[in-house]
Order: sequence, then structure tokens, then C-alpha cells
Amino acid sequence: MTNGRVVDIPGEHLLRHVVPGYCCSATVPCAVDPDTCCFAVSVNPAYQLEQLYNRDSLPYIHEYGLEGVQTMYRGTLRYRGFSATMDALKAIGFFNDDSRHIPATWPELIQAVIAAPPCRYRCWTCVMMFAMSGTKPAPPSCSGGALRDAVRDAIVKALPSASPDPAIGFLQWLGVFDPSMSTTQAGSVVKTFCALLEAKLKCVTRPSCRERLQLVTP
Repeated sequence: MTNGRVVDIPGEHLLRHVVPGYCCSATVPCAVDPDTCCFAVSVNPAYQLEQLYNRDSLPYIHEYGLEGVQTMYRGTLRYRGFSATMDALKAIGFFNDDSRHIPATWPELIQAVIAAPPCRYRCWTCVMMFAMSGTKPAPPSCSGGALRDAVRDAIVKALPSASPDPAIGFLQWLGVFDPSMSTTQAGSVVKTFCALLEAKLKCVTRPSCRERLQLVTP
């Protein structure tokens, strides 16, 4: 609720309604729709954070004894750039939950998700290898620079006004362009992606990891 008005944001558009730090201040213009922007949380200048709306906030007015407030916001904090990165991956198919065959490696899966043509050896390379060994080499899966370029093109096509660089950097950090990176046979693209995030981040299995909840009143 913003200024006494209930604001509904469709789930499929959630990642495009991020609230950046210092939003709606007196000196810094709001970077998102003012009608859906509440207030921003500045935890520490060292943390470049952004906020996502987190489901229905209205029941918490009574829960926290805040009857009469004109603005109520329940959000999830993420590092700056999280929403843009996830929105780009969503746009090219990483959030698809349809049951499907999952290839053995991540380059093969990404290639299937973005419907990129398979990378092949150049013709003269095939000819030389065949002449030397008598065996025709199998074409390799896309990997490395070729796959990065294909993903970049897919993001630009799906989101012409967005930069593909954050998503490309994130995928590079995850290691999915490595042809030896195997997938988890989770039954769908998004479940396989989530399994990779859990394995990579390891925060969910580390006893020392803690979540932070913050209640802010303007």
C-alpha cells in the first residue's frame, strides 16, 4: 500500500519493479514508477542493495499493530543488479518449469533453452582430422565464447533495452559455459537451475549462515 492506495504488481512483472537504494528521497529522483515505489532501506553504504516486493503486505498492518498507516511495504533485499540479472535469465527460458529431458552438461542445456544451433568444427578442421585419423570427429557442443555470444544475442533479442552483461557475468561465475559442467537431472530447466544455485552458493547448507529480517518505519 502506497499513500493509502493498494498497489497490485503481477508476479510475471515483479523483477521489473525493483526499488533501488535511496528511492523517493527529497534529493534523488525515483528510478521506478512513483506509484509503486514506497521507501528504500539503506542498511550500510557498503551494501549496494535493492528491494523486491514480497507478496501481500496488507495482513502485516494488523500483525505489527500498525493500523492507520498510509504506506505498508514488505520486501526482500537483494544485492544491486539481482533483479535485472534474473529478469534476463527468465526472458531467455531459465525459469521454464515444463517437464523435459535435461542434457548431461550445462552448455548443452543452455543451447537447448535458447534454441541456438549446435557449434561445429570448421570444415577444414573436419577434413584434416578425417585425413589424419580416418575417423570423422563428432561436432562439439557450444561452449566458451561461442555460447556466451549466443546467450548475449538471446538476451538482447528478448530485452532490447536491457544490458546483457550482468547476466553473462553471473553465468560465467556459475561456470555453466564450461563443457565439463554437468547438470542435475531435476526434470525441468528451472529446477535444474535452482539445484545449481544451491550447490554453488552453499549458503542453504552452511550452519553459520543467517537471514536478516528488518522492520523499518518511516
